[in-house]
Amino acid sequence: MWNGTKLRRERLNLGVTQAALAVAAGVEQTQISQWERGTEPAWRMLMKLVEGFNAIASKAGMRGEYRADEFYGGEVMSDKEKRFMSAAIAVAESADAAADALDEFVDAGEAFAGEDLQATVKLQARYQADMLRASGVEMRGFIKKFEANP
Repeated sequence: MWNGTKLRRERLNLGVTQAALAVAAGVEQTQISQWERGTEPAWRMLMKLVEGFNAIASKAGMRGEYRADEFYGGEVMSDKEKRFMSAAIAVAESADAAADALDEFVDAGEAFAGEDLQATVKLQARYQADMLRASGVEMRGFIKKFEANP
């Protein structure tokens, strides 16, 4: 079970504000506030939170690594499950980045290609971008299902 009180206690032990932890974790301060009040973060957000704690603690020369399960009553996921979820998130993010790069390729290439080549390349690149986006959406759906039923 999620323990927002422990989150708050650990943040205060590090001597940082919600805003400072939010910056280190790459999340909004309002999310930190909600989590401290008992709203359980999604696994991906929890990983960001743990990274933020570790960055602050390392910079301050304080205690060792924080782990996600410290904010629960016990182990959240096995190491294999964590590795799998990290890979799934990376795939979804990579698919989005590749799709954006293909869009940029089409936009930038319009000035350099002849009209026939331009139409063919544009069609192929847009198709690939759409497929990559669909893969990212599908992967995110899988991640949400996994988070709901680990």
